[in-house]
Amino acid sequence: MTVSRWLSKYRAGGLTQLLNIQTTPGRTREIPPAVESRLREELKDPKGFSSYKEIQVWLKAMSDLDVGYTVVHKLVRYRLNAKLKVPRPVHTKQKEGLVEEFKKNSSQTRRSAEALGGSSKKISKNSILVWR
Repeated sequence: MTVSRWLSKYRAGGLTQLLNIQTTPGRTREIPPAVESRLREELKDPKGFSSYKEIQVWLKAMSDLDVGYTVVHKLVRYRLNAKLKVPRPVHTKQKEGLVEEFKKNSSQTRRSAEALGGSSKKISKNSILVWR
């Protein structure tokens, strides 16, 4: 603000006019706050959405909003701080039940190793065997 603008504001309204902070209205959001809150609740669901395209289809079906992919991505990822519910990748050649079998057998292997003289040391959530 220049000195002349400051003086003209002061003369027009005094100190209250100088302390008044004017904000521009800006552009309105493409997705209204009510729809945004409903989307936030849907994202909390454990099943959730698996893609941003799926969210676009949901917005079209529920609120008749035709918004772009980038708008949906920025809203979900950065404004709502949510992530899509996508399962971890599994190799196509992996046999079913192999992971559960490994988990079951690994705890038995650890117990038998401890019985033979090893000791386990707790580090965060995982147990690591230490041989002495």
